[in-house]
Amino acid sequence: MATVTIVADTGPIIAFAKVDRLALLAALFGTLAISPVVKQELFAKQSLESKRIKQALSRFLIEMPVAEVPPRVAIVTRNLDSGEAESIALAAHLNLPLLIDDASGRKVAMRLGTAVVGTIGVLLRAKQLRLVDTVLPIASEMRERGYWFSDDLLEQTALLATEEMHPRV
Repeated sequence: MATVTIVADTGPIIAFAKVDRLALLAALFGTLAISPVVKQELFAKQSLESKRIKQALSRFLIEMPVAEVPPRVAIVTRNLDSGEAESIALAAHLNLPLLIDDASGRKVAMRLGTAVVGTIGVLLRAKQLRLVDTVLPIASEMRERGYWFSDDLLEQTALLATEEMHPRV
């Protein structure tokens, strides 16, 4: 079995699937682990994204059960969505970073000492490694296809990526 380098929550996988860029995750991380609840969430509705995700499951996404959750982790994740809670528990158990966009989940994971990265961070890293030429068009397309990014986040992204925002008409 390939070495898992990161645990992924539902949101970023969907974001990359929406724009047919799941291969970026494989290029950057190799093999990604997902929890059983995240797998359920990914296939909650049939869509073009779910077909792309199914292909990724056969190549570089691996479902891994969550071992017994330590009480400390269970306590700090109790108010989170079950997918986020299970992703955080799996990342903590495996001592791996977590790919997650949810702000509450990120805070909890960091409180537990788990490194986090989000969709925008992945895009920025992909640009640094020359896997993509620009970040903003991809992030904007994700948003246009229903993945939520605030205007402020896209403005920050433009600054970090040294790209120009194009005003909406």
